Order: sequence, then C-alpha cells, then structure tokens
Amino acid sequence: MTAPTVLDALADCVRAAAGRYNRDDKAAPAAVLWADPGGAWRPLIPALGARLPLATLGAYDPGTRTGPAIWLRCLLGGAFDGPPPAGPWVVYLPGVEQSQLRAVESAPGHLRPIAELQFRAAWWQQPNGGAWTPASFLRSQDGLGLKLARDTATHDALGHALTVLAGASVDDLRRRSRIDADDLAALLNPDEVKTLLDWLDDPRGTRDRLGGNAWTAFVTQCRRTFRVSPDGDGPLAVARRLGLREGAQWQRTWQRFAEAPHAYPRIPELLRQARPDQLFVSSRDSWPQDDESAEEELAASLGALAGATGEEARTALARLDEEHGRRRASVWSGLGLSPLASAVGHLNRLAGLTGRLPAGGSVADFAAWYAEHGWQADEAAVSALAAVPAPAARDAVGAALRSVYLPWLDETARRFQAAAVGGGYPGEIGLRTAPGECVVFVDGLRYDVGTMLRDRLRLRGLGAEIRPRLAPFPTVTGTGKPAVAPVELPRAGGPEMTALGPQGRRLAGDALRAALRAGGVQPLGPEQTGGDPSGRGWTEAADLDRTGHGLGLKLVDRIGQEVEDIAARVQELLHAGWTRVSVVTDHGWLLVPGGLPKVDLPEHLTAVRKPRAARLAASAHGVGQPTVPWSWDASVAMASPHGVAAFEAGRIYDHGGLSPQECVVPVLVVTPGGAAASRGRIGQVAWSGTRCRVDVADVGTGSRVEVRRRPADPASRLAGPQSVAGAEGEVELLVADGVYGGSEAYVVLLSADGEILAQAATRVGG
Repeated sequence: MTAPTVLDALADCVRAAAGRYNRDDKAAPAAVLWADPGGAWRPLIPALGARLPLATLGAYDPGTRTGPAIWLRCLLGGAFDGPPPAGPWVVYLPGVEQSQLRAVESAPGHLRPIAELQFRAAWWQQPNGGAWTPASFLRSQDGLGLKLARDTATHDALGHALTVLAGASVDDLRRRSRIDADDLAALLNPDEVKTLLDWLDDPRGTRDRLGGNAWTAFVTQCRRTFRVSPDGDGPLAVARRLGLREGAQWQRTWQRFAEAPHAYPRIPELLRQARPDQLFVSSRDSWPQDDESAEEELAASLGALAGATGEEARTALARLDEEHGRRRASVWSGLGLSPLASAVGHLNRLAGLTGRLPAGGSVADFAAWYAEHGWQADEAAVSALAAVPAPAARDAVGAALRSVYLPWLDETARRFQAAAVGGGYPGEIGLRTAPGECVVFVDGLRYDVGTMLRDRLRLRGLGAEIRPRLAPFPTVTGTGKPAVAPVELPRAGGPEMTALGPQGRRLAGDALRAALRAGGVQPLGPEQTGGDPSGRGWTEAADLDRTGHGLGLKLVDRIGQEVEDIAARVQELLHAGWTRVSVVTDHGWLLVPGGLPKVDLPEHLTAVRKPRAARLAASAHGVGQPTVPWSWDASVAMASPHGVAAFEAGRIYDHGGLSPQECVVPVLVVTPGGAAASRGRIGQVAWSGTRCRVDVADVGTGSRVEVRRRPADPASRLAGPQSVAGAEGEVELLVADGVYGGSEAYVVLLSADGEILAQAATRVGG
C-alpha cells in the first residue's frame, strides 16, 4: 500500500471536518467552509479538487468550480450540472477571515449571499478557532505533527515548496529530526549541484525551466551552500569559483562536472573567460587554455625526438609521461581535448615494450613469442597514433614513435629472418573445417587487431578463442588467401606471386569460388547468411589491407569500425544457424610513420618485385637479402628486404616480407554463447578520476571484479581483484598507474575459479 502524502492527509483532515457535529442536536452540515485569509493554500486547490467536492470563491470559472458568492449559494442549493457529491461541498474562501461572516448585516457585500451559510455549515479550522496555515497544519499535533523550523527562511521556503511538499510521504517527513529551509529548497531542487551546472551552461533556459518558486529556492540554495548569488554575481563570477574549487562544496561541484562534461558544452568557454591571473596548484587543471598550452609544449617535445636514439627517446618519453600523464584524468581529456596526453601514455608503454628484443630460436619460437607478447607493441603504436587525429599532432607523435618503434621492428625482423633462412620457414597452406562451420576471410587482419576482434566478440556474448598461424611466404594476398581456403588445393605457383588452382587458373575471384564449390564449400556473398548451415561455408568481411594501402597512417582511424563490422558479420552468421565461425586472414602488415627504410635490389635479379618481397630470377645469386623458398613452389627463391626495409621509398604501410607482424597471423574460432553469457551481471560503471565504481548483481560466492586492458588476459589487469561482498552491490577499484588514463579497458566479473561471468567495455577515467 502506498504511504499517504501530505496532500492525502490534508484532504482527509478537511473531509473529517464535516463529521464533527453532535448528531443528537444537529443535522449534518450543508458544507465545510475553509477560510484562508492569506491565500496560502491556493497552490494546492487544483490538486485537492480531484480528491474533494471543492468549490472556490472567486471570478466565475465553471471549469475550475470557481465563482462569486451567489453562484456558490446556487451550487449548494443543488444547481450543479452533474451527479451530486458523495459528501458535503467544501467551500474554499481565499482572502476571507471567518470573522467577516459573523454578522450577516455587516458582512462585505461580495460575501453576504453566503453569510447565513455559517449557521448550517462546519468550519475547517484549528481547535483554537484560528484558520489553518500550511505551517500550522504541518507543525500541529492536530495536523501532521512534523518538526518544522520556525525561522523566517523556513516560512518563506514553505511558500515556494508547498506544491512539491504536498507530494512527499508523511511517514518520510516524520522520520526527519527537523525540516528547515534547506530541506524545503531541496524538494524543489533535489540536486542543487546539477542545477548550478545547468544554470552555468544555460542561464536563461534554466531560469525559465525552473519557474518562479523553484528559481527562488535555487537562489536561496546557492547563497546558503555555495555563497554565491546567480542574480547578483552572474555566470562568470560563479564559473571562477567553480574553477578555483575552494572548499568541499566546490570540489564536489567540479567533480560532478568532470564526471559528465559533455552534458555542459558551454561551461568550458565560460571557464576560459573566468580564469584568474594567479592560480593555485589545486586548480591548475581547471582552465582550458592551460591544457592547450600543455598540449602545445608536449607536441614540441615529441616532435623534437625525431632522430633521437631509442634510449634517448625512452628516457624522454618516461619524463614526458610523468609530467603530462596527470592530465589524462582531467576534464579536458574526458572531452577529447588532450589527445597528446593520452598518446604519450601509449608511447611510454610502447617504449617499455620495445626495450627488450626476443631471444633467438626457430620461426615457431618467434611465432609463439609474438602471439603472447610481441603484438602488444604494435597495439600500443596503433593506439598512440589513433589518439591524435589532427595532422600536426599525429606528426609529433609519429616522430617520437618512430624513434623507439622502428629500431625494435627492424631488429626483431632481422632475427626472425635469420631463423627463417637458417632453419626454414614453415608457412601453412590449407584449413580444416567441419560441417556447420563457416569461414570468414578478412584481408589484412594483423594479430593485434585480431585480439581486439576477439574481445569485441566476447563482449557480444560469444565464445571466441585465438591462435597464431604462419602465413605462406611471401605474405601477399595472391597466395595468402588461397592458403586459408577450406578445400584441398595443389601447391602450384604461377609466374608471379599467385597460387594456381585446377586447370592452372589463378586462385582468385570466380576461380577461387569455383574451387570452393568443387570442394563442397558454399561461397556466401557479403550480405548472405543462408545456404545450408549444416554444411561448410566461406564468406568475406571488411578489408583492412585496402584501407591501409589507400589511407596509410589513417588506417588507425578505421580499425575500430572495421573490427565492429567483422564482429557483427560473425554474429549474424551464428544467428543464421552456423554452429561455428572461423575468422582467417592472409597476412599482417607494417605501419611506420615517416615510411620504411629503403634498400636497393637490382631489377635484373628479380622476376617480380613488390615493396616487401621479390621473386628472384632463376639466374640470381648472392642478392644480399634474406632469401627463402616460396611456400607454393619450393623451387622458386623469394627475397625479403633486411629488417623492415622496402625496395621502394616512401612506403608507410606495406606487407609481403619476413617479419612477425606480416607472417604471424590470427585464427579466431567463434561459437555461440561463451563465458560472457553466463551468470552474473555488471550494471553501471562510473569513474571518479582513476577510481572505478562498479554495480554488480546475480553473482555467486567468491566472485571478484577486475579492470583489465584485455578481458581474457589476467596479465593485463589494471585494478583489482576486488571481492564482491554479496549477491549484488557496489565494488570500488583504483587504477594506480596513471599511464592508462583515457585508455580503453574492460571491467571483468570473475567467478571464484576465475571464469569470466560478465564484462563491460569502459575507458579509464570515464
């Protein structure tokens, strides 16, 4: 049963007045008269009219049952268009004293038609005969018996808040030790901090939206809580107080702004105008122009690392990240206005990851190392570039990135090449599939992007596992794509760098689809999901390679959407009835700001040459570049430039050669359901700086929460583990390392034995 409100109690009290008469001596009252000398109850009359048979003295308005005294007398005499009320009429008399009706002959003229009514009606009045006021009704034991303060501020606030107070629960109000002006103002503006931010963002619109009473209450709240006056001080002065953040209330207000700055798009410019000449340490991150200056300084420092040695750059990046990393938790970073502060965190992480080189060994050893660790450096490089879409900022990041990334790439590739030349390169050709399985081919799905895809698939509630595979050499589409076709094909190479199928046709386009059909595999168009899901299928999605060749460094801006498109295609196929989807690719790629180094290879030594691979002429000997047999025809020698060089100048994006980035490719196996679809739920994820609050529900004993960079990788944990106290509640975690501020991450809910129950994508700092 719903608890009674103040309005309910008021209606009951007025109604009860009709029953206070001696039934032995008197007849039932013809009406209940309600004198209200100050008109204080007027705001509640419309709502009371829905609960009581209520008529009001005033200018004639039959729609609101309002009229002059003569009309009221007719109404009580039965001249009412409608069914008679269940009880006596309540006649509300605003601006009328009860004493004005006592002497009929001396009553004011506008009241004389109802003056005699006092002798056969009941009055709604206090036991002492005085008229009820809102304050006396709330405070009196004959009313609601609330502990209402008696000061002037409370009296004034009650007049403004009466309509809102009428909807409050009487039980809730009685539980309060005291009700004062602040409590009443809070009824009109329950969140004065948000209202203040709304007003700063849109002063006129907020005032119009609040209206008279709520605006008056808000002004009172501002004076008492924030020691400012919206009317007197104006937005600029209040914005300065917000930015200075002096005192707990202003600190709390700033934090609310920082948690959702996009909700207040005009406040940043207001803060720009309000910045004082002298600043205190606590407020130095409050002003947009200071963050802009810091971004300009950081851009210059990063650009100055062009040509630095790897160690020099690493030392400088660690210093710059320590200096600027705190800005990743600022409101300006949340608004996307501090991209370089985010980028330098990725650069510093890249510097750490590239500070060590893989030990020598076989190609298989290198593949295992790259699948477990090496790809993280490539992911950090992509993240650093993606953080700064503006060309000038991207140039600065690219200069610093090249200093630490290129030497590591080059030396890693040289060691990989030495292993391939000395121990052989076992490129894989052929793919085994089972009935009910559909293969999704993605051109240029590098391993780091494959891990991103795996995580996106798991977020969709799918089971997704990833494993490494060695692409055939050279790592080009012409031979890499047929190598993952789920049919038996002859190992036959064409005159260039292409694989040949039956009748010597190049295995591409219609010829590849024909070979698939001949092998019992159904080729599906880009929009098709049907066919026979009990058989085997092949389709294609996205094209990272085309994007890389066409856009160069701008590839990093498209990766996220490409991954989302692939994930959607996989889920679509599973929904169509395929029991398993395998995502495969032909090759990875290299992406280096400023371009790959160039090396020379005389044309007369080559039959076919691409930037990162060359088919050597039959007579070629001693070419001076790493050479291994062609995976499709061991009698043909193929060369790759030393390290990550290219046979052509200016190649920012390319593939085809011998490097872990190009050769070690992902294979993802995706099934319906998975750990993310099991029990346990993650609700709201909220950030306050680098402190994360997570709501969880439906969890079992021993469950815990972590923040990870990659949801399925325990080694990528950024915060936690934090145990869940009960089946539901709030968990709080702290990301202590500021380098990850602004980074994409995942909140992961784990069972007692480490199983992923649920996960949610987030960004460190919000």
